[in-house]
Amino acid sequence: MGRNVWAGWLASVLLLMVAPAHAGLLKYELTGVDNLSFVLDTSRPIDGVSAEDAGVFHAFYFTNIQNTSAHNPFPYLTFYDSAFGGGLSAGIGPDDGSSNYFDLVSVPSFSPLFNGSVSSPSLITGTFHFADLTFALANPDVPVDQLPVIDTLKVTNITSAVPETGTWVMMIFGFAALGCMTTFRRSAQESAVL
Repeated sequence: MGRNVWAGWLASVLLLMVAPAHAGLLKYELTGVDNLSFVLDTSRPIDGVSAEDAGVFHAFYFTNIQNTSAHNPFPYLTFYDSAFGGGLSAGIGPDDGSSNYFDLVSVPSFSPLFNGSVSSPSLITGTFHFADLTFALANPDVPVDQLPVIDTLKVTNITSAVPETGTWVMMIFGFAALGCMTTFRRSAQESAVL
């Protein structure tokens, strides 16, 4: 029986060593003209890049995003870099502005909702303010910091991160060591009595 127990412990440790850590979930709450919320898993890979300009992509998107709006799910949810207004849009296609449910541009400074590049973004938390992209394009003489805010987006982390694999391995080894010490101590006491 001792070998089976050790084999089980070893299998558990090896499994934990290859299991990825789960980074967490971000909740997006949009209030103002557009009132809705959705949750994104920060470990989910992007579904594609879009908004090509001179061979450079300026946006990434996720598909089939469950949300609390009447347009559930969003077929495409697109995040833009600062060159394209640092905004957010949801619609039928990643570059189909005519059929979007909303097109928002980040004000006052076109700040994107992520760090890094569009091919490898890192979603961030915080509070962001948006103007309507259609209004911004129709009124190019209005400075960015004077565009009327129509929506506010609050991005919060709703889960704490799961402990890293190394932490789990150390815990398992600790429990195994306690079990071994208890077993050997009990064996030593029993043989001393005999």
